[in-house]
Amino acid sequence: MRLRVQAVGAQGIRASGGMLSRDKRPDPYVTFVLGAVSHKCAAVKDVEPLKFFTWPDATKEFTVADDRSLQTASLIVHVKDSDLLMDRYIGGTSIPLGPLLAARQAPEVVCRDKLFLLEYADEKFKKKKESGESLCKKLLS
Repeated sequence: MRLRVQAVGAQGIRASGGMLSRDKRPDPYVTFVLGAVSHKCAAVKDVEPLKFFTWPDATKEFTVADDRSLQTASLIVHVKDSDLLMDRYIGGTSIPLGPLLAARQAPEVVCRDKLFLLEYADEKFKKKKESGESLCKKLLS
């Protein structure tokens, strides 16, 4: 069985703005983690802060033994700002896969688009009016 995940785009992403950051525009990239397997997508360069943008080729695939292994599993999504000296964590979310399996009615491909709010590790991001969101598409076949 394969689980294919696509990060469609995001909005509300701010530049990290730390001491090590050299520019004011974020260069975000997304990383998907399922169990011990991690897939990193290419960064989008110089995103206009807070506006919606798309990830051009952010589709990754996981091989899973069977449905049972996904019942209690969650897909972890991390969004980071790529920087020359050190990447900065912007935010992330955990997507439970059990409901996706429960919604599946036939062995065909199931597709769900959903906007996921990012949970911020950095307190200063939590206090901003705008909050980042990432649009992900989950495909299970």
